[in-house]
Amino acid sequence: MPVWILGSSLYGAQLAALLGLPYTFASHFAPAELHHALEVYRTRFQPSAQLDKPHVMLGLNVSAAPTDAEAKLLFSSLQPSSICAAAGLGNCRRRSRITTISTRWPERSIEVAAEWRDKHVS
Repeated sequence: MPVWILGSSLYGAQLAALLGLPYTFASHFAPAELHHALEVYRTRFQPSAQLDKPHVMLGLNVSAAPTDAEAKLLFSSLQPSSICAAAGLGNCRRRSRITTISTRWPERSIEVAAEWRDKHVS
């Protein structure tokens, strides 16, 4: 089983590069550090027995729903906690109650995610 380094800072990127391991960046925790961390990882990467070149996976937030309006509503419920985390305020759970999401969401979640992937991921 391959070992990965998961990080949301430059330290994880440096460690993965030094050890020649694949790197997963948790951009949902530190989106402002994404590009810098990937640059550090790729430029400092040292080949290892496990990996001959850099290999990256990203952790990010995706809001998918049957309609754009529903996806925006889902995303809006995430924004307050993301802003609090980015501002260093810890875990802010002051979210307004969401009452307009369609009941179709659970049934269609896999289908909608596949549609989004086909439309936006090349």
